[in-house]
Amino acid sequence: MQVPGTAAPAGRNGHIAGSSPDSQAELPVAGGQCLVIAWPAGRDGRKLPAGSALLGPGGKVLAVARAVWLTVPRPVPALAAEGAL
Repeated sequence: MQVPGTAAPAGRNGHIAGSSPDSQAELPVAGGQCLVIAWPAGRDGRKLPAGSALLGPGGKVLAVARAVWLTVPRPVPALAAEGAL
């Protein structure tokens, strides 16, 4: 089971997901309510590590995952780069 992190910040750069090792403690109950949480875990240049977890009833941890988001500069539109705007 993968619990993708969504803690990559918004901004001028795009973001792509890198590696995402995870661990599963137990399966959620079919039809049961769960909560997914995610948090940023620092920054290392273009790398934005993040964590996430799947919680079951009573806050019991069912699965955890770590992900590395990579910033990708967005291309500058040609007209803006030429000063035409």
